[in-house]
Amino acid sequence: MKFIFTTFSGIILFLSCNSGDKKFSQIDISETALDPITTFKNHLVNITKEFVLGKFNYKTDSTFTKAGSIYSAKEVYLNTEVYNAFLNMYNAPKADHIDLIILSGTSNFNEQKAIWERYKNL
Repeated sequence: MKFIFTTFSGIILFLSCNSGDKKFSQIDISETALDPITTFKNHLVNITKEFVLGKFNYKTDSTFTKAGSIYSAKEVYLNTEVYNAFLNMYNAPKADHIDLIILSGTSNFNEQKAIWERYKNL
């Protein structure tokens, strides 16, 4: 279970690092390409220097979506594509009495620095 949680958290973190004004719609899993090269070529990559440096506001960036309170332990913002993927898989494990919840989301440079400072000073 810990491995599944760690893997899922890593995927969310990795995919939430996309910036730009492109709006995403919900993804129909049955229609997604299985070829990673084709999938990569079909996505527009819009990475700016400011985004890489963490100088962005995910609360106002149209690439990010605030997760609904029933899906998260606190207020979190995720890349819209990641959030839609989460919503698509949210109900699947309910039959096995497994509840998925988002524990972490996007953070910018200042938030990451504050986290680092807290841990560094322990």
